[in-house]
Amino acid sequence: MSIKYFVPSLVWVLLIFAVLSIPPDQVSRIDFLKIPHLDKLVHTGLFFVFAILNSFGAAKQTRKKWTGLGVHLAIFSAGILAGSTSELMQHYFFPLRTASISDMIFNIFGTIFGIIAWVLYNKKIA
Repeated sequence: MSIKYFVPSLVWVLLIFAVLSIPPDQVSRIDFLKIPHLDKLVHTGLFFVFAILNSFGAAKQTRKKWTGLGVHLAIFSAGILAGSTSELMQHYFFPLRTASISDMIFNIFGTIFGIIAWVLYNKKIA
């Protein structure tokens, strides 16, 4: 297994951790970001991209457009791990941030939607 195909995903996870460490008062200063529940959309979008990048890496690794159920379960598990880690980091390491079960749920939704989008896209072009 070559890690080179997963470098974009690893960089993306670091970006997720960086974005989710921004204090809420810094985000609330930006007027167009004062949309109710925008944070849930952000969590979903971040983990959607996470799943797509991992799916792409797995496909490049196996040289197939289609990746099997085992790969999707691994990506789903990685999404849960990364989402849990981000919430734990917010709880323990960033005093102005809080962990949230609802954020974790939207992290999982984003991962699931990313996997589904990958599958649907590749079935369409296959």
